[in-house]
Amino acid sequence: VMAAGCVLNIPNALGTTVLEYEHVTHAGSATLSMDAVTRGRSDRPEFTLNYLPLPIVHEDFSLTIRALTASRKRGTALDTLRAAMATRNVVEYIENMFFNGPGGGVTATSFTYGGGTIYGACNFTSRNQYTTMADWGSSGITGTEVLKDVLNMKQLMIDDKHYGPYMIYIPTAYKTVLDDEFKASSDKPIRQRLMEIGGIAGIRVADKLPDDNVIMIELKPETVRMCVGFQPMMLEWQAMGGMQFEYKVMAIMVPQFRADADGNCGIVHGTTS
Repeated sequence: VMAAGCVLNIPNALGTTVLEYEHVTHAGSATLSMDAVTRGRSDRPEFTLNYLPLPIVHEDFSLTIRALTASRKRGTALDTLRAAMATRNVVEYIENMFFNGPGGGVTATSFTYGGGTIYGACNFTSRNQYTTMADWGSSGITGTEVLKDVLNMKQLMIDDKHYGPYMIYIPTAYKTVLDDEFKASSDKPIRQRLMEIGGIAGIRVADKLPDDNVIMIELKPETVRMCVGFQPMMLEWQAMGGMQFEYKVMAIMVPQFRADADGNCGIVHGTTS
């Protein structure tokens, strides 16, 4: 999402707890006449205020001066190792929040603060929902069934006036399935055939996306954007008279999924049932 330019940078993020944004209704329409004397419509767009919480994702840890000194003597940098683990946990939490909401697990949840709610792609209220023809992870799935599902999901996008480009996210369990042959004696895998569909920008494996779920998202800021106050950073301070080092890895990165004022949305959530 960020690589596609769907990013909103939040200045002074620590001092901004809620993002305020607007929904704008469609207004007016063009008129055809010979002399332009005929009065056209002069509708005024309506603006609806909405809010998105901007919480901090963080992990804390501490190391005593003896543990640090001993690790450096052994040649194992314990502080950098633990920092890398904490950073990975923070990033994985953000990925999980993108798909499932900010609950920290694999069950779709939400987070509400300041009049706004954070949703994941799997529980965003305006998303389009689609039941796949078959379980993509089953041994009996065919490339034709997967292709038909993707075409149906794309049509839902078009019906909601979202014309791409589209990114498809699949769970880890589907990875090898898409690498299988599209059909018997085929010279291409299912993945390659799907990439030949117009408007498909890519297929990504998302480890935090639960099994039996497929997400198609239009890669445009009006559909999805990552609100970034700052990317993962680490703070360090001393405690206990310098005998203990405290650390905090933290980030403000919140996914924002959006629909227009008419409820049209560039997200399709496919499930097996």
